[in-house]
Amino acid sequence: MSKPWTKDTFADAKEFRERCIAGHTARTTITICVCSAGRAQLTETLQSLVAQDIDRRQLKLWLMVVDNTIEGSLKRLISARPEFEDVIFVHEPKIGIPFARNAAVKHSRLLNSDYIAFIDDDEIAPPTWIADLYAHAQTTGADVVHGGLIRAPSVADAVGLARTYERQDARIRDRKTAATNNTLFRASLVAGSRALSFDEQLDKAGGSDTEFFMRAHDAGAKIVRVTHPPVFEVWDETRAAPAYLWKRSWRCGASANYRYRKNRSAGYAVAVLLGRAASRAVGGGAAFTKSAALAAFAPARARTARDKGLSSLGFAAGCLSPYVAVRPTSYY
Repeated sequence: MSKPWTKDTFADAKEFRERCIAGHTARTTITICVCSAGRAQLTETLQSLVAQDIDRRQLKLWLMVVDNTIEGSLKRLISARPEFEDVIFVHEPKIGIPFARNAAVKHSRLLNSDYIAFIDDDEIAPPTWIADLYAHAQTTGADVVHGGLIRAPSVADAVGLARTYERQDARIRDRKTAATNNTLFRASLVAGSRALSFDEQLDKAGGSDTEFFMRAHDAGAKIVRVTHPPVFEVWDETRAAPAYLWKRSWRCGASANYRYRKNRSAGYAVAVLLGRAASRAVGGGAAFTKSAALAAFAPARARTARDKGLSSLGFAAGCLSPYVAVRPTSYY
């Protein structure tokens, strides 16, 4: 990786880029981007990334943190730790995940990256994560590779699962969109006259990643979803609470409403959204019925069914709520 420095060291973008690509070889260059507003798990995420096992004759990695705090505090808190001395810090003071993602893309292009990868700041990557995503990109010819996700109840559990993860054969399916929680894509998608960017109107609703990749697919990009490699996401009791599940699912439904209304005809969008809302509502009702039937003798399974029902009904409500001018006001 690079010698220790940050974007803030340099006077302008030209100097930043020249310093980055000095000595650049024919190796494929990947910039791994982590957008963060300061989640407590960030250090564990970065530890898993600096420990990536790659063939350095083939790949060159940059590791970038986009600090999405107003004051830019993450650099001060993290860069002093010796294991993170090579991390590139970019400060994006405009709060909102699409702003941070666009800053990541901009500076990845300045780094002359061939590929850009995203991982969330509450996820832990196994040691072969980036090498496996890249291998899938090569074998499938995909422009976008979206990996799997496994939830863990604590940071310690996520770290342990990542460290003991063993490579497995992946199921690979074509998709029409993706998310940035575990994704590698060609930098050519964000270069040139048809460069894509994340829709900054979605700073409250979220979903700027799925909307971005929806447009990438419309433009001809090949997107695949692979079950392996996974990342391990910290999903603690707060996130498992019914209120959180409902709000998160509702926001996802509202985001789906936005991207279909933006990128499809009005009639097509209505048909898709009504169909999805109806399907999720029926599935949610069935899940609640199952939960009630299981409550007396299988409480754990009953809670799982209840949570599935909440998520389905929340998504259904979110799909329809923008039609009555009810939209998310904050990102969950």
